[in-house]
This record gives sequence, C-alpha cells and structure tokens, in this order.
Amino acid sequence: MKKIAIGRIPVVFQVAVIALLWIVAINNGTIAGDTDTRLRITHGLVTGEEEYSPGDAENISFNDIYVGNWPVKGRGDRYYIAHDIGQPLLMLPADWIATKISERFSGNTI
Repeated sequence: MKKIAIGRIPVVFQVAVIALLWIVAINNGTIAGDTDTRLRITHGLVTGEEEYSPGDAENISFNDIYVGNWPVKGRGDRYYIAHDIGQPLLMLPADWIATKISERFSGNTI
C-alpha cells in the first residue's frame, strides 16, 4: 500500500502539525474543569505523594467543591481526592514520562 503524501511529507505528520498549531493558537494556557483534579490524582499515583497537602485541605474553595476536588482524610492520615480513578489511570503513562523528563532536566526528584 502506497503512503499518501503531499510532496515528501506524510499526511499523518501534516495533520499532527496542523492539530498542534491549532491547539497553540486557541489554548489560553489554563487547565479547565476537572482536568486539574484528575492530573493531581495521577501525579499522586506516580510519585506516591498525597493528592492534597494538609494546607490545601484547610483552604478549600467553592470552585474546588464544584469540580469535585475536595479532600478526604484516608488511611495513615493522608489526604485523597474523592473522585473516580478511571481517567487518571489513562493519564498515568503520560504523567510518568513527564515526571521522568522533568527529573532528568531539573536534577531534582519530584
């Protein structure tokens, strides 16, 4: 099967570049909705850290409660986020890779 390409650049690469440019053009740089909550859960799974620090648990805002980002004190007096685990598990490989890249370039462990 012959690959379809415009010039010498494959169509898949062209679509990926167009999608990247579109995201850069329309993204305002913030994480909206409950994506931040899911990312905190994922990062907690990767690093073994608490999903909520005790300081965050004391200063909870209405917006945190609205998106389901409220702390629950669990086993060993650790704070967890009362949220489902499905999507954070899907985000796990990407967060693990990003954590390793960050450790590599910063020299610190997260």
